[in-house]
Amino acid sequence: MAKKTYSINMEFLGMSRKKLQPGDIFVYKNKYKGYGWGRVINTDVKLLDYEGKISMRGFLLIYIYNVFTDNIKNIPELKKGNLLVPPDIINRRGWLDGYFKTVFNKSLTVGDVLRQHCFKDKVGDNLRYYDDNGNRLTKEIEPCAWYGVGNHRGLDDKISIALGIPLAPVDGHEKEQIPKAWKNNPDIKFGKLSTN
Repeated sequence: MAKKTYSINMEFLGMSRKKLQPGDIFVYKNKYKGYGWGRVINTDVKLLDYEGKISMRGFLLIYIYNVFTDNIKNIPELKKGNLLVPPDIINRRGWLDGYFKTVFNKSLTVGDVLRQHCFKDKVGDNLRYYDDNGNRLTKEIEPCAWYGVGNHRGLDDKISIALGIPLAPVDGHEKEQIPKAWKNNPDIKFGKLSTN
C-alpha cells in the first residue's frame, strides 16, 4: 500500500529541536492569511487511559490566536479572549517538521491563561471532561476541545475550517470542506470563541 502524501496550508519555516518552554510565542505561516500566532501554555500535559491512570505525558497545550500579521518583527497583542480555535494538545512535530517557529519567550501571567482548560472524551454514551493535567472536571467549560493528542496537520485543518479556507488535499485529492468526523463538532467554529 502506498504511503499517503499530505499537503498543508502552512509554509515551511525551518526545523527546530530547541526545547520548548511555557510562555514560548511561536508563528506559523498560513498560505492564505500570513503569519499566525500561537503560544505554548504547558509542556507536560498528561493523558489518562480508560482506567483513569496517566498513560502518557510530556505533550504541549497550545493556544492559537485569531491574529495574523505580514511579518514576525513585532509581536502582536495575544489575548486569551481572542483564540481562533480551542486550546489544543499537540506533539512537537510542528517544530521538528519546520512549520512552527518560536520567536520569543515571555513568562505567562494569570492574565495570559484561561482560568480552566477543558477537554472532553466520549466513553460509551457518556462524555467525560478533563483538564490538561488529567484531572476530571464535573462539567464542560468553554472553550472545550476533544481529549487526545494532535499534531500540526490536524491543527492546520482546524485553523483552515475556522478561517473558512479550503482544506489542504491528501494524495492530491481535495478533502471535504468539513470532514465527516468534524460535522456537528462544536470545537470547530467560525468567528469568536467563548472563553472562560
